[in-house]
Amino acid sequence: MRTLSFPKPTNTLYPTLRFTDLANMRRQTEYNRKAFIGWVRQQPFNVENENLLVGLLQQLSINAEWTLDYVVGYTRFRAYSLCTLFKITSLHQVGVAQKDGFYRNNAREHWCLIENTKTYSEDTLSIDELRPVIPLCSTVTQHGYSHPLTRNKAEGSSVGDLAIMGVDLVELAVGWWLYQRMGMEKDGGPGAYIAQYPFVQAQLIHNQLSVLNILYEHIIHDVPIKELISFDSVIFTTVSEKREFVKYIEFLVNFYKNRRLQSFEHFLVVIDSIYAQPYFNYVGAGRAALFSQTQWIWEPSILKLYSIYLKLCTAMGVKASDVNTIIDRTHRNRVQNFNRVPESYFKGWFYQLCDETYALNLENLKR
Repeated sequence: MRTLSFPKPTNTLYPTLRFTDLANMRRQTEYNRKAFIGWVRQQPFNVENENLLVGLLQQLSINAEWTLDYVVGYTRFRAYSLCTLFKITSLHQVGVAQKDGFYRNNAREHWCLIENTKTYSEDTLSIDELRPVIPLCSTVTQHGYSHPLTRNKAEGSSVGDLAIMGVDLVELAVGWWLYQRMGMEKDGGPGAYIAQYPFVQAQLIHNQLSVLNILYEHIIHDVPIKELISFDSVIFTTVSEKREFVKYIEFLVNFYKNRRLQSFEHFLVVIDSIYAQPYFNYVGAGRAALFSQTQWIWEPSILKLYSIYLKLCTAMGVKASDVNTIIDRTHRNRVQNFNRVPESYFKGWFYQLCDETYALNLENLKR
């Protein structure tokens, strides 16, 4: 298997320190999470019909009278054909970049199918626990609680931030099935469901992802932390997370720069979720990691993390022997896979990450 992947969790106990104000930060993020969800529920938000998620649900035409098992089986049966229709990357094809999806603000997004093999039970199913839309990788460092529909739509041909978005079609369909069964008297369409649930969860996942984006820009490109951390303004009541969030990022940087990392897994386990709820963004590629059509979509996020890990190891005079060989051995194949991407600006971003990781790996091998 010629691909990079997150390590499988082990029972290894690594020497770590916990951020001393983690509980305080989580109290703040929990307050803001609830305030954000409550505010969105009161708004007449409707994602436009042109949005690919609305189109997917319209094509599925799910009926609230169906059984849960039928919804799951029917969606899995149609998943690949829908990905082809909406130009979403799957095992059958490489998709194309889209705009006005989740991030907006002239961002361009490649969407990919997240394979779903979960078993669902109607007795334990909760619409709030579904994660149908997952930001996998992006260049966005801003953190906050603005809803995508309050952000600017793309204007002109200029390209802003870049992102890779995962869509779990089964969870999207199951959530829409549950939403219909809630008997909404107003805002009962798929556009309202996507605005109220998948996009809200995706924003919270992005807030966790922003931790990794900030670490990457600071450690790899030496951008000062306070220049990277910005919070969007909102019109509902929140408590300020900035002070604790800045302290948390500084804590991570200080830990990494002053302690020897034993492995890539050690590097990952130091990063806590900023939410008490599980909004972490590490998603396994599953069998998609085995196919050249889909390998490339999962590797940019791991390349960013490998780059940070390699630079930290080199600064400490330690060889990153757990990743050195695989990075060197798979470099050429990875570049070839990135050639499949149709857009030059996405290729440029991926090539930069690829070359950057390869150069940092060569530097580390000299230790």
